[in-house]
Amino acid sequence: MNEKASSTEIGDLCREAIMAQYPEQANYWLNTGRGKHTEITLAVTCPRCNCEKTVTLKSKGELNRLMKEECSGCVAQRAAENRHLEIPMPFGKFKGKTINFVMEDQPTYLAWFVDQIKGQDKLVEQIKTHTQFPQTWVKYKEKQACTVPKELREAREWREGKFSQQTIDEVCNRFFGGD
Repeated sequence: MNEKASSTEIGDLCREAIMAQYPEQANYWLNTGRGKHTEITLAVTCPRCNCEKTVTLKSKGELNRLMKEECSGCVAQRAAENRHLEIPMPFGKFKGKTINFVMEDQPTYLAWFVDQIKGQDKLVEQIKTHTQFPQTWVKYKEKQACTVPKELREAREWREGKFSQQTIDEVCNRFFGGD
C-alpha cells in the first residue's frame, strides 16, 4: 500500500534540487532573497512511485504551488488501488457520493462513519480498505481525544466495552469508592 507523497516531501525535493542545481540562486528561491533571478528548471523524482517531473519556474509563487502539489503518479496509483470504492454512500450528508469522493473531500467523515454508524458492517469494512483510511483513522482518533472531555470519552468507552483510556481500578473507584 503506497501512502501519498506529502507536500513536505515534494517541498524537500524541490529545496534539494534548487540547492544542488542553482546554488547561486538558492537565497532568492528558498529564503527571503529579493532582486534579480532567472527562471530555473527542476527535475524532481517522487520517492514513493519514482514518477519524474520537470518544471520550469519563473516566480516564487509557482514554486509555492509546486511545493503544495501532490505527485500525479501517486494520485494515479492511489486511484487504481481504490477503484473498487466507487460505491455511493447510502445516506447522510454525502448520500450518493462515492467513498473515493468523500475520502478526497472530507476524510474524517468516513472515520466518523466507521466509528459511529451501526448496521452498515459491509460498507464499514469496504471503507476500511481505502489506502488512506489508516492515516485518516489516526487523525480522527487524535482529534477525538482532544475534543471529547475525558469523562464523556470514558463513559462512551465503558458502554462500548473499550477501556483504552482508563484502568479497572479507576472504574471500580468511581463506582465503589476507594483509596
